[in-house]
Amino acid sequence: MNRKSWLALGILIVVIGLAGCAYGARAMSNSWSISGSSVNLQDDSWSISARTVNGHATRRLDLSAGELAALHIDSTSGGGSVYVILTQGDNERSTDISGEFYGYIDTSGFEPGRIRLRLQFGRAKGVDVLVSWTG
Repeated sequence: MNRKSWLALGILIVVIGLAGCAYGARAMSNSWSISGSSVNLQDDSWSISARTVNGHATRRLDLSAGELAALHIDSTSGGGSVYVILTQGDNERSTDISGEFYGYIDTSGFEPGRIRLRLQFGRAKGVDVLVSWTG
């Protein structure tokens, strides 16, 4: 490859990276230290896998009544702590999903609409979390 080709490739990588950051800023925010990771955002699910993770990741969701009732988590971790925290206005609920958790999240008191879903990791190891909201 000549110098112009390398420059064009570099510019393309920067543009793709900036576009990904712009999309991620709308879909998810996070503040964490993570290694050996995979994050997958889709319209009806969110998954995070990591060898080690410490910190948090947040998604803001607009859920219908059916999606809210179907809010389900499959989670395994080999150490540390993992919590899911739902927030809507002044209403907040924290659920410990450390170790193994397979089930629906208690959403009583929450209304359909905008909800903040936060995954909080405390030096968690061997983490696999799948959050879904389809029935």
